[in-house]
Amino acid sequence: MIVATAGHVDHGKTALVRALTGVDTDRLPEEKRRGISIDLGFAFLQTPRGQSIAFVDVPGHERFVRNMIAGIAAIDAGLLVVAADDGIMPQTREHLDILELLAVPSGIVAITKTDRVEAARVHEVERQVSALLDGRNWRPAVIHAVSTLQRTGLDALREALLQMQQDVSARERHLDRVFRFVIDRSFIAQGSGTVVSGTVVSGTVERGSTVTLSPAGIPVRVRGIEQNRRPVDVAQAGERYAVNLVGVERREVGRGDCLLADELHAPTERLDVELRLARHATKGLAHWTPVHVHIGTGDVLARVATSPRAGIAPGEPVFAQLILATPVAAFTGDRFLLRDQSARATVAGGIVVDPFAPARRRGVDPTARLAALTRPAPEAALDALLRCTPEGVDVPAFGRRLALADAPLQRLIQRRSIVLVRSRTLLAFDADAIAAIGARIVEILREYHQSVPWELGIPVIELFRRTACRLDARTFEAVLRKFAERGVIDMARDRAALPTHRPTRRDDAQQFLAAIASGLGDAGYAGLTVPQLAELAGVDGEVAARHLAQLLSTGNLVRFRDDRYLLSSTVGEAADAARTLAEANGGRFSAAQFRDHVGIGRNLTIDLLELLDRRGITSRIGNARHMREAEPPVEGNGRSTHASASALRWAD
Repeated sequence: MIVATAGHVDHGKTALVRALTGVDTDRLPEEKRRGISIDLGFAFLQTPRGQSIAFVDVPGHERFVRNMIAGIAAIDAGLLVVAADDGIMPQTREHLDILELLAVPSGIVAITKTDRVEAARVHEVERQVSALLDGRNWRPAVIHAVSTLQRTGLDALREALLQMQQDVSARERHLDRVFRFVIDRSFIAQGSGTVVSGTVVSGTVERGSTVTLSPAGIPVRVRGIEQNRRPVDVAQAGERYAVNLVGVERREVGRGDCLLADELHAPTERLDVELRLARHATKGLAHWTPVHVHIGTGDVLARVATSPRAGIAPGEPVFAQLILATPVAAFTGDRFLLRDQSARATVAGGIVVDPFAPARRRGVDPTARLAALTRPAPEAALDALLRCTPEGVDVPAFGRRLALADAPLQRLIQRRSIVLVRSRTLLAFDADAIAAIGARIVEILREYHQSVPWELGIPVIELFRRTACRLDARTFEAVLRKFAERGVIDMARDRAALPTHRPTRRDDAQQFLAAIASGLGDAGYAGLTVPQLAELAGVDGEVAARHLAQLLSTGNLVRFRDDRYLLSSTVGEAADAARTLAEANGGRFSAAQFRDHVGIGRNLTIDLLELLDRRGITSRIGNARHMREAEPPVEGNGRSTHASASALRWAD
């Protein structure tokens, strides 16, 4: 268990740790000279059960709050120290705010220097502390009155610490996650080289392992590991260690860095966070406010990005984004603090939600995605993320966000409710969402086969366009392959089809054309409807519609008046008539002249001339029409040809 002291300067924190452990944590000459702690100090208390309690003694002066925060980055409990003679002081409140904002799960309060005051004063300070703690998430059950000079109350405090250690041991220690070690100190050890001290946040590391110093990205080897000056072979989550490194110079490593398993190294400069203002913050945070971000043991400058109109006001936590000036190693669930630009006041704190946050885009609301990632259990977070991410969840990125080891990550994704698709990376989908996409694809394929039954299948790019899902084209093709593996669809080259689809022969459409050609010829420019054509051919309307779609695409028929069909040769005859009429009238003719020339009614004349206009054969200028110089292509066959009866033929 790791316990950090907290409290105002000169309230006896260092003396209390010395009384409990026998170790003076003030190691710097200036600390000895001034009689106050300036930097972090460390001590261990051996327990009767063969375990140890690690103490991080923090400075209490307001000028050294930055060092104080670095010392409590990965602690299990806080030991709030309040002197009986002074009572509650400014750093008492600020340190308590910090413990609360960092969600330190356990705590004990020690009222020190009780030998200097009367018993009534001790009781008064106890009441003050109880009132200060009232309504806070960080609320120790017992307040201990102690004197390090008279050594009173120390045994009860020690017993309370031992009981707390049992509670901490029962918690999840993140041993199933990948190795992370936050560094709070680096130094040179004679004969050993570079040594760093800090806390293993998750996972384990063995002596001889190769890890990455982040955010610099330097590969290093773990030459040796010590705990409380004793060599050990393995360092595990929730404990402090000193680690001897090979491959890095002392000047290249320091407080704020961390050691990571190689696969976790991915420095980031943009964090999506859940943010709450400090209890004693005097004002809110406006958009783009400059701040100091204390995360891990580091301190980096950043800007707070939130709604430009709303900002962040006291009250419930809100989602925001931190834009960092320098990259850090961060993971979902990491706690952080914000101090103002001058680093004189703690203004807010919170939790990292997405360490690899995308840039905010106008019109895109990230709330559902961020709310999913705030779920404390990885399984719950993944399930919620799947429900709000129809484009698929990047599995490796999800594992890296949470520093999940491979085995627990595989257990998460190998469930019936999840469909895995290999695209640019391994993507996880909610099974119901994939089923909905599959149903839409089957519907589109059924409609396509009915409209063009002679085709082998629909081009994949066209199917992608019609499906209109939120997948990118590459992922969509991967999903199609998954459906093909399951036998839902067939895929051949760049086309998709239903397994039951059997393309019709073009001869069928040709036979249909032969059956209706005479009737269409007799109908002339009036054309015939689908029911009339189906009756001529002796087939039902659905079969007639499929054949007509094929004949339209090959240029044998032309749709006219939306519900009528003409032979292409009939359109060619109309074009020839228009050309003859134009040549006889100086290159132009009127609708009335065309009506009289071909002998049809006025309404039919207008419809027919508009058809010739659409096909690029004629052009209307005022009340007259002209022939266009270039001959247009026949509709549907993709070839340029004269729109005359002699040029229209079956297209293979």
